[in-house]
Amino acid sequence: MREDIEGIKNTQNQEERLAALHRLARSAVNKRLTAGLKPWRGTEVDAARPLDRDLETALLDIFREFQEGTLKSTVAFILGEVGSADSIPALAEFLRTAKDEDQLLVAVDALGKIGGPEVVAILKQQVEANPNELVRGFAIQALHQLHDNAFARRALSSCYLEAGRANIAEFVQSIAQKDPSLYVREMAHG
Repeated sequence: MREDIEGIKNTQNQEERLAALHRLARSAVNKRLTAGLKPWRGTEVDAARPLDRDLETALLDIFREFQEGTLKSTVAFILGEVGSADSIPALAEFLRTAKDEDQLLVAVDALGKIGGPEVVAILKQQVEANPNELVRGFAIQALHQLHDNAFARRALSSCYLEAGRANIAEFVQSIAQKDPSLYVREMAHG
């Protein structure tokens, strides 16, 4: 893994960088699977704990350096697999500044995999305000995944109840009734 990270940092060759990132992605997914973790971790405790702190730190450094979409999207995907709450600000910024739909979808997916109350607020905002129906649908899917995780459901629902907001299930149901997109309404129905 270290060789791939150094290769990404030290080469300007796009193909070599992408190949190294793909190796890291496969390694990150295998590491998560070997640890017996589900892709949608969800709870505040899960969000606070990276699968690999050194890898997350190195990836965040690379993520901040990249301007190009494909490379940045691949790093965002890997951060979703191994990252923690430390990755949320960078991924949230990527979501705000993404230039195309694929980048938006990767950002939503990565944030949803990390989870935690901060991510729920970000996903909820995307569902309510993003004009792209696929992004809204992916955000609904991520909220469903977080809600289906029993530990996450307890942590996140209490977070919303304390703040005087509807819990995830109520929020998703309201979207199922009011979103102008049939696709998003169907995603909200689960």
